[in-house]
Amino acid sequence: MFFRSGNGFHHHSAFHLVLLGILVLLVVAGVIALVRKWRPSRADVVDDAWRPPVGQWAAPTAPVDPALGELRLRYARGELSWEEYRQRAANLGYPLPDAGPDAPGEGPPPVP
Repeated sequence: MFFRSGNGFHHHSAFHLVLLGILVLLVVAGVIALVRKWRPSRADVVDDAWRPPVGQWAAPTAPVDPALGELRLRYARGELSWEEYRQRAANLGYPLPDAGPDAPGEGPPPVP
């Protein structure tokens, strides 16, 4: 009914096909634009401390000395006294003050 002309047959011309293609492209582009507008950007979504922002690498960290890590674990377990810990840390190149960790102004053992 809609496409009848003259003798009842409608011949699709190339012009009609081009117009149909343009219409389909416009609809697809509109849907993509709406989705991008309503969806938050990745920069807005990345607020987790455990995940670096998109496109950025985490800052390089200093290598951890495994010997100092083991020393810290032994001190935390109570296997070493403060003096033993301080002396062994100094032997590894991490000198500590003579006062213990409970002294005012002193913090926990160093983190490599």
